[in-house]
Amino acid sequence: MQNLDDIHLFRLVNEHGSFSAAGRKLNIAKSTLARRVRALEERLGGPLFHRTGRRFVLTNFGADCLAQCERIIQETEQLFLLADRARNAPSGFLHIVCPPMLGEEVLDQLASQFAAQSPEVVLHIDTSTETLDPRHVTADLIIYPTFDVLPDTDIVARKLVEVPYLLVASPSLFKAGRMPATPDELARLPCLGLGNKTARWSWKLKRGGQIRRIPFKPRLSSSQLATLRHAALSGLGVAALPLPACRADLESGRLVRVLEGWQPPPVQLYALYPSSRALTKAARLFLKMIEAKFMHLNLHVMPPAGLPANPSCDK
Repeated sequence: MQNLDDIHLFRLVNEHGSFSAAGRKLNIAKSTLARRVRALEERLGGPLFHRTGRRFVLTNFGADCLAQCERIIQETEQLFLLADRARNAPSGFLHIVCPPMLGEEVLDQLASQFAAQSPEVVLHIDTSTETLDPRHVTADLIIYPTFDVLPDTDIVARKLVEVPYLLVASPSLFKAGRMPATPDELARLPCLGLGNKTARWSWKLKRGGQIRRIPFKPRLSSSQLATLRHAALSGLGVAALPLPACRADLESGRLVRVLEGWQPPPVQLYALYPSSRALTKAARLFLKMIEAKFMHLNLHVMPPAGLPANPSCDK
């Protein structure tokens, strides 16, 4: 079988018009090019060029051969491109850990997309309701929301997004009285707590450089944002909700801002992974997809149960 390099050299000699010009471009001796093209002509059974002075012109046979050579070269390039993609494609096992709500909001959609794009990867997404503490979780990637600083761990933290929280309530809550004008006036209103039943409840509110903590006893508490949103819509009390979770309710008037200007701390969403090893190709691809998703998503997340720094409670 003829060397494919000879076919490529034939094409380049035609492109540059002579052995000399092609040799200078390729840094190959003119005599070597001439010998390789003559060998190709012998193998194909006919002359490929007319020699007209210093330039070469394709014979009819040469023109037909060149058309086939172009196709062969293109198909060969596609073959090597396919091989490169296969060699560089992610593979292996990928373990992702995240809170349940984030799994429902984002990762459920991404999992199918990722699996379709990366058939050689076995993907496992763990949305356990157990306390998510990165100091004691082993995974390739941990998607970790927090209202406070990250725990001191030997892991790499990559910030993905920051989501603001607001104090909101149903307008019906204020039919019997006026809207609170100061943080201290929150104490006279029923409040809804985000967290677990062992929390010591207080609002942590900030306005500019001012920070206030307002203790309260929740009328209802839950670790699920959806439960708090429905309770707030029902007029049961004031809740701290992420802006994307309540934006439509605020725009429609079903909920109103409480103490506008004072806000709970935003939630910070991080991707965490062990510093002891580099991210696998699969993990890098999945992380890239998450980042792209967050750019176009109204995401609302909450910190894992059992960890400090909740906008409506202290541990």
